[in-house]
Amino acid sequence: MKSITHYALIAFAAGMTTIVACGGGDEPKFHTPSPATPSVTPTVTPTPSGTATTASGATATGDSGATKPAAGAAGVSDEVLAKGATVYKEYCQTCHMAGGEGTPGVFPPLAESEFLKDKAKSLDAILNGLQGEITVKGQKYNNVMVKLPANYDNEAASAVINYAVQRFAAGAWTTTPDEVAKARK
Repeated sequence: MKSITHYALIAFAAGMTTIVACGGGDEPKFHTPSPATPSVTPTVTPTPSGTATTASGATATGDSGATKPAAGAAGVSDEVLAKGATVYKEYCQTCHMAGGEGTPGVFPPLAESEFLKDKAKSLDAILNGLQGEITVKGQKYNNVMVKLPANYDNEAASAVINYAVQRFAAGAWTTTPDEVAKARK
């Protein structure tokens, strides 16, 4: 099997089942939507080069499509936010998209998500995976989210979590590498 690049989202139909490869790294991660979940054809929207500013004051970089929270948001250093943005781009945005909008009915949004504002639920889902039905912004999702791979150490995991919470959940909370180590199973 060919390896899947960090930015690839490959979907194919096999009978009534849609399988979507997600995440980065050397081995593909697969999410199998429930039969009620519609098939999704991925689209790629090119982003212009250069830097743009969002309404919230965050900057968007043209090469990744990911925005960076305002510097020093909620006491999180610029270095941590930059590392978190890199991990998000490498691993998370394939499913949750560059703007955190997710894919309706398939991958839940992170942007303005009540789920991401819940520290205990978020840490557990990101670090240990999630299976079963959840409701995010009034829509039900019933897929499998694989845990953040171990090749992302506790420092990298903490950085991407802090980045996502600062960017998509208005800085509702922060975490540390020590908290990540304790939460990982």
